[in-house]
Amino acid sequence: MRVDATNGHTSGRHTSSLYQKRSGVDLSSKMVCHLNLVIGDGPLRRELQEYAGLLGVQEHVHFLGFRMDAQALIGLLDVLVVPSLSEGTPLVTLEAMAAGVPVVASAVGGIPEQIRHYREGLLVPSGDAAVLADAVLRLLQDPLWAQKLGEAGRQRGLTHFSFARMVQETEAVYYAALGWRARSDIEHRELDNPLAETGR
Repeated sequence: MRVDATNGHTSGRHTSSLYQKRSGVDLSSKMVCHLNLVIGDGPLRRELQEYAGLLGVQEHVHFLGFRMDAQALIGLLDVLVVPSLSEGTPLVTLEAMAAGVPVVASAVGGIPEQIRHYREGLLVPSGDAAVLADAVLRLLQDPLWAQKLGEAGRQRGLTHFSFARMVQETEAVYYAALGWRARSDIEHRELDNPLAETGR
């Protein structure tokens, strides 16, 4: 995860937040009672650390830097926050969904295709710090609702973003472009387990 002026992928035990001057995201006044972790590295790390000190919240914000176990850490979160100003289709949201962690994210790029507002998480306007903070706090203050959103995200991840489905849909694009007939579900199952149908 890269900490820069456009991507704010961050994570934490009780919440996930990024104090970023350039994006206008400032949750400090409302989040000081929670532990906030920033997982990842990038050119803004030192600036953000200094900013946390300036706000007097350095004891509540921990910058973990690059972590090989970032995916495992995501499963420990209560909320994952992705306050990006621009985005593609971030893997971190799918990792949170797979772990059953609710997501609060900017409604940019491919994120709305992953997370549906009020169904698997909460989407907010990009760069709107007040709305972002309120969305995070709503989930922290209602853990049952947060758990429900997280479970819905896990189910959506299994049905819409699994590796098998990704392969099948990618194949379908190539088959359509070549004018070939798409393979059947049985053929796909044979690829998954080529000995299953023959009994060998």
